[in-house]
Amino acid sequence: MFTVPRQPDSSNHSVGPSSHRADFPQYRSSHLSSNVRYPHLEDDLYEPHVITYDRLEQQVTDFDHQLGHFIAECRRLGRSYALILAARDLREGLEKILDIFYQNATYLAPSLPARRPNPNTANEPFYSLLEALAKVCDTFYERLNEFREYTNETAKVKTLMRRFSKDLMDRASCFEKYQESLDTTDMRHHINDLAGEMGRDFDNLASAFTFFNRYGMPAMQYEQKRSTEILVIV
Repeated sequence: MFTVPRQPDSSNHSVGPSSHRADFPQYRSSHLSSNVRYPHLEDDLYEPHVITYDRLEQQVTDFDHQLGHFIAECRRLGRSYALILAARDLREGLEKILDIFYQNATYLAPSLPARRPNPNTANEPFYSLLEALAKVCDTFYERLNEFREYTNETAKVKTLMRRFSKDLMDRASCFEKYQESLDTTDMRHHINDLAGEMGRDFDNLASAFTFFNRYGMPAMQYEQKRSTEILVIV
């Protein structure tokens, strides 16, 4: 979990330019696709902040890919419209957070090409975006919890989603206290560190959704079909 940082240095100096220029992929405005793979240069050709973001982007991409499968499987469930909307909102929240981390990385690593910020995030405080993502996770949890069909995979996804939401709120509370100092280099390093922490969360979520899509969804679909057949017989 993200810990409260020490009071940042009041100086607002920039990190010096790197001797290498990173061939970094441009941000994709549409939903990320795990079918797209970018060639990775050797780590010593990257600035550390580029490495962190590059890894985070792949982790978010993998999670987003599983959410896409989840939505496709949801269409075969009854009463799934609200759950599908919640999953779509979650994908949009991932895009916004990823954009913020990219903007932060460009500050720390001048070799990254600048790009226009997402208009939906340009004027939002960082802590506010974390809170918004937490609320989206809570909504997803509530929509999934409405299904009485229970599987171990469902329980795992709900547990991780609730834990991730709580961690996001804790992190948001922390950064809100330092909102006026977020443009300092020290605080931007803390945000870069947070990218690594959240990347591990996305790894865990992607793994849980992989098993849920593979085993949990078919079980839920079967239980719904079986319940419908029983009602028809009665």
